[in-house]
Amino acid sequence: MKTLIYETPIETEEELVARITAAAYQIQNIPAVFERVRESMFRRCHLCIEANGGIFEHLL
Repeated sequence: MKTLIYETPIETEEELVARITAAAYQIQNIPAVFERVRESMFRRCHLCIEANGGIFEHLL
């Protein structure tokens, strides 16, 4: 999502909101993108549990 939003510089707050909305729509309507997001979230949750809620980002 971050890549979709920040692929070019953002000039205004309204433009940022519009890009966030457009990116959310894309993620909802493209199954492959949603699947990658779901897998990433699952992996992060699993690592967080393994780290007992501690720092786990270095394991990604």
